[in-house]
Amino acid sequence: MQRLSVEALVSKFQSRNEFAIVDPREEGLFARGHLLAASNLPLSRLELLASQAMPRPSTEIILCDDG
Repeated sequence: MQRLSVEALVSKFQSRNEFAIVDPREEGLFARGHLLAASNLPLSRLELLASQAMPRPSTEIILCDDG
């Protein structure tokens, strides 16, 4: 896994490439603050929800959290 700079993330938004921003924190922590475009897929239920949230396996996934 590699880190993504803020500038690189901004470039992703400006491109036409598809990607998903996933925040794996539990709902309570996610609700306190998250990136605007982030989807909440709690780690405790990630396997159950991932195929519904991201139906195309080729979609680039960007993980984020509070750190």
